[in-house]
Amino acid sequence: MEFWKTFYKSLPQGFIPDTQVWYTIDSISKILKHVCKYSQYNHLHFPDFGGHDLKNIHSAHEQDCICLTLGGYYYILKPKALYLENFSNNSLWNYFILELDVLDAITNQNEYQEELVEDCTGNYIVCPDAHYGVYDYDSGKKLPQNSRLITRFLKGNFLLVSKASVYNQNIADYNGGHSKLTLMEFRKKMEQCIEVSKKKKNSLPSTPNNISKSSAFDIFALRNDSVRDLVDSMSFKLEKYNQKEERVAYYFKVKIFPSTLSEEEYSILNNSGQFQLNLKSEEIYYMFDRDKALKLVDNLEKAMKQAIQKMALSLEQIQVEVQIKKISNPSDSFTKKSIEDCMRQADDRQLNALVVDEYGKASIINNPRYFKSFPVYHVFNRGCNIIGKYSNLPSFDYHYQSLLDAWLYYLKNGARKDTKMSINVDFHNVKELENVIKFII
Repeated sequence: MEFWKTFYKSLPQGFIPDTQVWYTIDSISKILKHVCKYSQYNHLHFPDFGGHDLKNIHSAHEQDCICLTLGGYYYILKPKALYLENFSNNSLWNYFILELDVLDAITNQNEYQEELVEDCTGNYIVCPDAHYGVYDYDSGKKLPQNSRLITRFLKGNFLLVSKASVYNQNIADYNGGHSKLTLMEFRKKMEQCIEVSKKKKNSLPSTPNNISKSSAFDIFALRNDSVRDLVDSMSFKLEKYNQKEERVAYYFKVKIFPSTLSEEEYSILNNSGQFQLNLKSEEIYYMFDRDKALKLVDNLEKAMKQAIQKMALSLEQIQVEVQIKKISNPSDSFTKKSIEDCMRQADDRQLNALVVDEYGKASIINNPRYFKSFPVYHVFNRGCNIIGKYSNLPSFDYHYQSLLDAWLYYLKNGARKDTKMSINVDFHNVKELENVIKFII
């Protein structure tokens, strides 16, 4: 004991060791709680991928475990040790490693973590529908009010590093690489990063393979010009349709990605079965049945891809997109109540689109193939709880107004408008939009 007292006193004032370690849960929690107070240093990299800001540390009901609060989420883990790695003259690169002890898995979801619900203290269940506040979406049996979503981390290392460090700013480092190396290997990697950073401090960063963004896009453009020339030279056999007393017509536009072209610069299918630019209305090939139009889209894309492969040309993406042209105005329009009913009846576990057809009727559909074949559509990603029977429809007013705006655009211009675009500034409220639509119809 006397030796250690003398030893510590003999150290130079302000001496900081290269590595400091804490082993007990109490000491680890105290250090992490201190780090939480500083927003510049509280960002955690997860053992597998991704990361989040550390907000707080609590005791956990599981033995020898702690609970981390990160962005409103709860993470249960079993600490083995907390390491602080110091770089005396480069403190910006200092970092913490939180080494985990192994936790036995309750499920077989993932090598590193499992998502569960704690419906009562210390009781974990698998509950995919918990974010709706129920045990099961179909039955609607409610979870207890104090239940919570938790993630149990089973193994690996967390990394805490300054948000200002180069390491933290590189998205490629969010792949859990720190957890795949030993503690010494990772420190060596950071030391190498420091040296590289010093050498490059006064030089401009280069893009991969020394190719600038603009020249890389030029390569894509040259390649896609070859594909576009091939597509424009193709001729397709088309059935002839007489215009019936329909309210909408469908025509076809081919898109090759990536591209800087505007909508007006894409080729359109003509009556002779070829894709061309600058067509007059009477030269465009129209169809009047939604299902037949979508079947033609599939056949066109299949033929194009086969020709491209035969010519040994490479391609990022080719897409034939169905376009809409209004023939006549509908006799009716959707109402606020009908939109609300659609949104409440939707199954939020699926990908949904709220569409308005050429007759002004609103409905929910789930097949992405059909989305763009309607005059108005708005897509809702699954699991967001923005629509569905458990949602309070938090953005209903916005969505209703954006649908009105897109519907008015279709009625006035005879074409589809993306509902995610800015709401029409010419109309200051919903009532004005509704009145203009009634006047047109």
